[in-house]
Amino acid sequence: MAYTRLFNNSLAGFLKASRSFTKSAGSTSLLTSRSYSLNKSRGLQERLNAGESILCAEGYLLALSRRGYITHGVWVPEFILEDPAVLKSVHYEMAHAGSDVMEAFQYYTHREKMREIGREDDLEKINRIALKIAREVAEEKCLLFAGGISNTNIYVKGETEERVRAMFEEQVRWSKEEGVDYMIGETF
Repeated sequence: MAYTRLFNNSLAGFLKASRSFTKSAGSTSLLTSRSYSLNKSRGLQERLNAGESILCAEGYLLALSRRGYITHGVWVPEFILEDPAVLKSVHYEMAHAGSDVMEAFQYYTHREKMREIGREDDLEKINRIALKIAREVAEEKCLLFAGGISNTNIYVKGETEERVRAMFEEQVRWSKEEGVDYMIGETF
């Protein structure tokens, strides 16, 4: 519990400092308080075109692994299937810390990693649960909603491009069907 508080305070401090820095650098449309709600009718591109700063909090993997929910080495968030409330609580922490975006925690939930741990049959289910949780928090807090794809260790130029493309396409398709505002590519 003490670590959770420390992590949240550190993240909140970082996001506030980032907002202050951006504001002092000349952005007049940036608000520094989380007491406001972003206008959900404006998407990412409109906000960026208006000169707004958009912060997407990260650190899901670290926060969840330190709590014992992620197995080191495998890094697949299997716990989402058994205890999705844990993930939802981390999304609320990210929103409270000042994130403007709820990113679905889809890190290593692609076909290859799920196959490696013998859970390929749960592939779509784990992605949809992660997406629905992020969407619920995004809607409740009037935040942007992003899906994600992560790196893979199966890519070999000239040999596996079609397999990797198909793997990413299914995650993007599910994300689109769940209504994401945009996609984030992680650790490429």
